Amino acid sequence: MYGWRFGKHFIGVKQGENFCLLGINGSGSSTIFKMLTEEISMTNGNAFVNNYSVIKQLNSVHQNLGYYPQFDALDSLLTVRKHLYFYARLRGIKRKNISFVKYVHIKISMNTLLIDITERLLKRLDLTLWADRPVKQYSSGNKRKLSTAVSLIGNPPIVFMGEAIS
Repeated sequence: MYGWRFGKHFIGVKQGENFCLLGINGSGSSTIFKMLTEEISMTNGNAFVNNYSVIKQLNSVHQNLGYYPQFDALDSLLTVRKHLYFYARLRGIKRKNISFVKYVHIKISMNTLLIDITERLLKRLDLTLWADRPVKQYSSGNKRKLSTAVSLIGNPPIVFMGEAIS
């Protein structure tokens, strides 16, 4: 849903819906992602992600958001498993709940389930054979798969995907 509300632009996406922001080079779509993640500051106004203000409640925004950047944010010396552990810790998942990224709390219908996120993501993204090898040995396609896995850690309600098919 897009429109004017109180004289301002707004875009609303209902839970469970997918929304795609497409634009030609230089149109500003990547800049919008950067503003919504506070990678760059907004010069005017405010934005809300899952009802949290990007300006005033950035930590809450980050807890509700997975981000798949246009360019891989990976360390060439770390393995898949170590990346998943590192990003789980950044998302605030406690070490005892990760068990070297073996388990992560995911809320589903008011119940908290322990899910073996490492194996689940490795299998779903076909990275099992590469799980314990340094990223520098990966093809660009496998690096993109790992970036996808990182964006899904913690089961965020919103995932921004910048140039997901590049």
